[in-house]
Amino acid sequence: MLTDGERGIRVRVRNFVHPEVLPIINDYWERAQFQFEPVPKIAKLGVVGGAITGYGCPGLSSLAAGMVTFELSRGDGSVNTFLGVQNGLATGLDQHARLAGAEAALAAGDAKLDKVGAFALTEPGHGSDSVALETTRTFLPHRSNHISALKWSTG
Repeated sequence: MLTDGERGIRVRVRNFVHPEVLPIINDYWERAQFQFEPVPKIAKLGVVGGAITGYGCPGLSSLAAGMVTFELSRGDGSVNTFLGVQNGLATGLDQHARLAGAEAALAAGDAKLDKVGAFALTEPGHGSDSVALETTRTFLPHRSNHISALKWSTG
């Protein structure tokens, strides 16, 4: 059974998807482009960071995080994939970096979507063979991006 807070999150995300995603998404799909237009509006939903607690992340329950995924996917799978990458790869990795003593402000920008994470599964010598990937992420405090051997990578 959903709590009142979990129901509220479900309704908030559903009410976002219908007017903000559905009317524009097919055009982006046809042009094979990423839909940056709703990104600032996703930040205002208060769901970026999912179950991560602190640094601007909402600390959602697993069920609430699942409701966010479900509702975004009902509108468009690529919008949900964007949030999944942001929550799991960008903000999640930054949380681990903080636990290891790195800069504590990393995830705060991630949760507001001031910093947007991305990933790619292609490396020189491996292509898209995800089993053979060798790249690691190196945080450089004086740079806004990260060093890797990927053909396309941003942090």
